[in-house]
Amino acid sequence: MNGLFTRLAPAVARDKPQQGDTLLHGNRLILARAACLVAGILSFGVFVASVPATYETLLSLLCTGPLCNHPTQASVRFVQQLQALGLSVQAYAIYYMMLNIVFVCVYFVVAIMLFWRRSDDWMALFAAFFLMTFALTFSSDTLEATPYWLFQFVIFLGAASIVMVVPFV
Repeated sequence: MNGLFTRLAPAVARDKPQQGDTLLHGNRLILARAACLVAGILSFGVFVASVPATYETLLSLLCTGPLCNHPTQASVRFVQQLQALGLSVQAYAIYYMMLNIVFVCVYFVVAIMLFWRRSDDWMALFAAFFLMTFALTFSSDTLEATPYWLFQFVIFLGAASIVMVVPFV
């Protein structure tokens, strides 16, 4: 009867790294943290720089007045639909930009939480890197505020990181 209630010894020692260990140590940890921070700062900087240009581009695309250069039929219809709903072009542009800002901020908050809580785990760092770079692929519609190569580099990092994240999901 006593054999049923005996405590079993752990099968793996806790101080030795396991086969599926994802913790980083030493120079690799410092390099991974630095790369994640640089990518985050670069991504956020590109996004912040693109907000005013995206707003202005959106207003110019929806311009239908006499001062506009060749308004398209689609933009005229869209502006008429907005006016039928009681919205101005500026209100729609602000709504659109606020939606983008909230979207990107949620991605960045999750990435910051991952970085803050698990910055010694390479998988958490990679997930944070992915979230910070991939958020820009959906949010920035213009390239006017940042150099083209910089914007494309951040978009490339986000697209490449999703290819690498998918096998782990």
